[in-house]
Formats: sequence, structure tokens, C-alpha cells
Amino acid sequence: MKQLMAALRTTAVLVVLFAVSGLYNKHPGGGDGEAPKRPKFSPGMMPKKVGAAQQQGIKKAQEGRPKGAETGEDATPAKPKNQWEDPDFADAMYDMHRFGQMGDGTMDKTWDGDGLGNGAHKPDSTVPGKTKFPPGTTKAEVEGWFKDIAANPDSRPQPRPHGDGWVLTGTRNGITMVVTLDKDGSISGGHPVSGPGVETNPRAN
Repeated sequence: MKQLMAALRTTAVLVVLFAVSGLYNKHPGGGDGEAPKRPKFSPGMMPKKVGAAQQQGIKKAQEGRPKGAETGEDATPAKPKNQWEDPDFADAMYDMHRFGQMGDGTMDKTWDGDGLGNGAHKPDSTVPGKTKFPPGTTKAEVEGWFKDIAANPDSRPQPRPHGDGWVLTGTRNGITMVVTLDKDGSISGGHPVSGPGVETNPRAN
């Protein structure tokens, strides 16, 4: 009888151990083994009350966009600095007490020529070898372009021979031009180089 009771107790202990072992390996997901991994977050998991703009912000944050960055279009690139702001031109600028002003007779020479072979770049110029502004261009327009290029050239100003001024280049309204400055900064001349409607008269034979 004692042996039977001992056998029953042993059997009961084994049953309890197997039951505990089964509970240890069982998980809420219904399977055995390791617990299921938590799924990765995605914008689609957000509640429906989160709008499209918010989901777009979350998506960009996941892609490495800095926290707090705007979700709109990228900012406009910064405008390049004015070429004259280079410290190399500090001394030259000090001498330009007429910086950007039209020199005496400059536009008359540019438009009609000075009789010495200079200028004569108006649209209907017939002077051989002269590059002409496009048809319909006015004298006032050219003066405005020259002043704008003088104040803010597209490329680094180049010194004129003998150090008596500067040669500038710039494109305005699609027309690339060369503008010259005297040492005092006044505009001494200019002419078109290329662009829609720019033509060059044939040279004389």
C-alpha cells in the first residue's frame, strides 16, 4: 500500500512539472517557442485622425530628415555674393567715387558711335564689324543693363590694361554683355556679345 501511494505521489509531481513547462513555453499569440517580434512602425499604422501632412512629416523623419524641419519644398538656394564684395577689391572700390554712374557721353557713343570706331551698337547700326543689340532694344534698356552689370557683375571683374579701370561681364534679359569701367567707377562703354537677336555686321572688305 505504501508503495502504491508513493507511486501516485511521483506521478502527480510529474504531471505538475509538465503542466508548468507547457505554460512557460506558451505565448499569447497561440504558438510555442520565442515570443513574436513587435512589427516595425510605419505611417500607415497611425490612427485615421492623423492627416496626410502629419504622416508625410513622420515619413521624412524616418528617412533621416532633421527633427523640426519643414515638410514643404526645399528652400531656395542662397544668392551668390556680389563680386565686388571680395576683399581684393577694397582698395579699388575706395577710388570709385563715381561707381556705377554713366560716364559723360557713354550712351551716345554706345548707341551711335563716336566717329573714331568706338560704339555704334544700336539695333540698326550699319557700321561694319559691329555687334548689334536685338531689334526693338531701347537705349534706356541698355543703360539700365549696363548699370546693373556694373553694380553686380556675373563674374569676377578683370583689370583693364595699364590699370585704368575694369572689364565686367553679365547677362541681362538673355543678352550677354561686356561693360567697361574707368578707374573712378564710371561706365565708359559696353557692347553685346551674344543672345537672342544679337547680330554682327559683316566686316568691310
